[in-house]
Amino acid sequence: METLSEMVTEIHLASLDLAASYGVFHGMNDALGQGRVESGGPSQAVGVIQGDLIRMVAFRVCALCEESKRRDDANISLVLKALDDPSFCEALIAKDRLWRAKVLARASMVPDAASNMRSLRERWDTLKSNSESLDRIRHLRNKKLGHVTVGFQKENRALLHELWTLVKATLRVAEGIQLVFAQTDCRYQEAIDSYHRNGRALIDGLRK
Repeated sequence: METLSEMVTEIHLASLDLAASYGVFHGMNDALGQGRVESGGPSQAVGVIQGDLIRMVAFRVCALCEESKRRDDANISLVLKALDDPSFCEALIAKDRLWRAKVLARASMVPDAASNMRSLRERWDTLKSNSESLDRIRHLRNKKLGHVTVGFQKENRALLHELWTLVKATLRVAEGIQLVFAQTDCRYQEAIDSYHRNGRALIDGLRK
């Protein structure tokens, strides 16, 4: 249980990092749509930063989503395997019932543990349904970003909209994990919005 708790914490921190990179990129991009930064050093720096942000988003989505055989890794699939144990699920439901008995009326405003687990499984199924997109992102990570190679063909490059779709689906699963395993209503969209404002402010500052 202690190891599982550590995994949940690491997934939360990685999801916050993913939300930050995603938010800053789109904040910068939206601000750039309202006028380019003056050419020269600042403009070149913006291009480098945005390129690296895309790479970090791809790395973080892969790290959160793909299975690993390392015993010290933390990823979504490893955490979700805990829900395959009926006794573990029953323990979560029993714990939730005890909490509801203590807080009484307030409990009606919060979905119960069984509902949260069903929702988490549905979100996970939605993410896994994007397996072809995830394969392309993983190929991008392995063949273009992970090491220098000539074996990555242009026609196999992942489209950005596929990456953005995976980001949103991954963060929804991460929110479900927080609800089920940490009893915390975490909204990663709030982190995205905050970093989006920071990305816009960076571009606005370069224009001054």
